[in-house]
Amino acid sequence: MILGILLYLPFQICKGQVPPFSDQFLVNSFLTNPAIAGTSRQSPLTISIRQQWMGIKSAPVYQTVTYHKSFIEKGQRFNQRGFLNRGENSYGKIGLGGGLFNFKYGAVTQMGIHLDYAYHVYLKTGRISFGLAPLYQQFAVNTGDFIRPDGDKPDNLLDPAAHEVTHFFDCAAGIHYFSSSWFAGISGVELFNSKVRFGDLKLNPAGDASQNYFLARTFYAYGGLSPMIGKNFIIKPSIILKYSQPTGVGFQANLLVSYNDYVEAGLLYRYKEAFGFFLGIKAMNIIIRYQFESPTGSAAGNRFLTNQILVGYLM
Repeated sequence: MILGILLYLPFQICKGQVPPFSDQFLVNSFLTNPAIAGTSRQSPLTISIRQQWMGIKSAPVYQTVTYHKSFIEKGQRFNQRGFLNRGENSYGKIGLGGGLFNFKYGAVTQMGIHLDYAYHVYLKTGRISFGLAPLYQQFAVNTGDFIRPDGDKPDNLLDPAAHEVTHFFDCAAGIHYFSSSWFAGISGVELFNSKVRFGDLKLNPAGDASQNYFLARTFYAYGGLSPMIGKNFIIKPSIILKYSQPTGVGFQANLLVSYNDYVEAGLLYRYKEAFGFFLGIKAMNIIIRYQFESPTGSAAGNRFLTNQILVGYLM
């Protein structure tokens, strides 16, 4: 109960963005949908850091490492529907990948590893893939980091067990379709809707054990277009819908422009939460992506900015 009370107020301010996989679709969509494994001609190895709400003490910080690749069957050239599978268009039916993540918010640390499998079906003008990702997580609470309502006065309940750790498994699943002109997908992360309990203490700031913002089951649906504008430019409008039981429905709109696959820039707007911009650069086999966000709601001041950077190597 005390743990819930101590964490209740911060969650009222920022519960909309707390899950560690949320709001990273533009920077690394693989985190949102395991079906994206193997959809690239190259195998991206990425490292990213997301500092959320700079200016708020103990605000969320994310670190992720991901990798995925496509496995091409020996001698494969055409499937039954005539899909050319050769040269720069080479794709295999199997995509494999995985990642590590570390997420810290105040007294809470959540870290884990996920292994991703995707099976690709060739269509006449594109591909559809089905993905599944088992997930192992370690969830820890360091009660020494709590800000007590009575200052530094010792607490007989919290102090004897300053560091509590629990382990559990979860999973993510999704479907992703893409072609040269459009893409769409649906996915679900934290599907087990796990609950955290340390002895008699429950991490459920809303008072309901099923409402855990860190681990709540979350669903995504997204879609977008990628038509060519002349010979060198591609315009990429897209929308993302997000739903979880604790936070309800969220909506994000994006508008990106890509030049020769080397430079990508655009704007994003997350309904009643934030607006920002995105910039991506590819030089040889190195990719760098940056996302900036500024909050729009009244719950957090506009000085509480969010920055995320990703650096990757295309194998």
